[in-house]
Amino acid sequence: MKNPFLSRFLSCLLSVTMLLCLAACDGGGTPEPPPADEEPPESAASMYLSLREKVNAVGGRLCVRASSYLQIDNAALRVELYAATDGEGVYQSTDFSTDGKWMLTSHAYTNGILRVNDTATPITAAEYRALYGFPSIPELDAANLLSLSVHKELDGYCFTVSEAATSNTSFLQGMMGRDLYVLYVQAKAETVFYTFHFDKEGNLDHLDVRLEMLVEGNLVSLTSTVRYADFGTAYPIPPA
Repeated sequence: MKNPFLSRFLSCLLSVTMLLCLAACDGGGTPEPPPADEEPPESAASMYLSLREKVNAVGGRLCVRASSYLQIDNAALRVELYAATDGEGVYQSTDFSTDGKWMLTSHAYTNGILRVNDTATPITAAEYRALYGFPSIPELDAANLLSLSVHKELDGYCFTVSEAATSNTSFLQGMMGRDLYVLYVQAKAETVFYTFHFDKEGNLDHLDVRLEMLVEGNLVSLTSTVRYADFGTAYPIPPA
């Protein structure tokens, strides 16, 4: 492996703790503005506040399904995540490939037990969230959404908000996983873009997250699509 950065990154993946990546992001392209004779049902601020109220009303009980992709030169990292009940049930797999080498790791957290390969460690839901975070919904200041435009899509509406890379660190840690998040905080990243996609009834369909960071001269793109479902009736996660 010629790139020393990639060598260190692969070594990190092969560490005792493994790479525990929870993800979430994907740019999703530029939406088309609504026609002049058709207005969105709500403002960005009201749509976001309605979403937060819905999440709070069910005590954070929901399901998150995320597919994330990280590209570094000729290396690629793909993370698949299924999380339920506000972090009390999580299954995640990480597929890493570079220079013809390939590796798959996974971990699961269910019934108070964290399982990584053949190791089972008792841990509470609160301890799990403190160590690894949990990607529910970014905490945004609704005042910053007042000036945003809501765009019409084929099946609903969307809006995009940008945040400083130092904001929503708990969400980002859960999205990336602890080890990858260490790389993130050491890198040069300025802005994270969140695109919320709602259906015609104003219900959140999915969230796209995208960012770029500079690591030792390497421009790294991280994208993810996060889908939300089962508000208040989160189903058990699939078997590890």
